[in-house]
Order: sequence, then structure tokens, then C-alpha cells
Amino acid sequence: MTEALALGLLAVLGGLGAAGVTLLVHLMRRVSSLEDLNRKLWAWNRDLVDHIYKGKPPPPPGPPDLSDLFAEGA
Repeated sequence: MTEALALGLLAVLGGLGAAGVTLLVHLMRRVSSLEDLNRKLWAWNRDLVDHIYKGKPPPPPGPPDLSDLFAEGA
């Protein structure tokens, strides 16, 4: 009985470990994509501030390409 219990406990812990690693990888990818988006938006904001500060005429600089913002796989 003890060997079966130990084997079952080991299987459960292995499954939880694998799920934890999968979750960690998913979260790291999500954080990376959010950092990229944040970097793009800050750069665009800086371009707008520079445009206004330097007194340039319209049109202001266009927004960054955010076509992949709502992509399902991102």
C-alpha cells in the first residue's frame, strides 16, 4: 500500500510541476509581448511630444503598428 501511495503522490507532484512550468512559460511570453507594446506606445508618445515641442506643423507622427495587439496567439 505504501508503494502505491508514494507512486501516486509522485505522479501528482510531477503533474503539478509540469503545469507550473507551462504556466510560467505562458506568463513570460505574455509579459514580453506587453513590454513590447508598452515600449512602442512610449516611443510614439515621445515622438508626439517632440513634434509639439519643436513646433512642427501638422500632421503629427502616426501611431505605431498595433495590428498584432489583439492577435489570439500573441
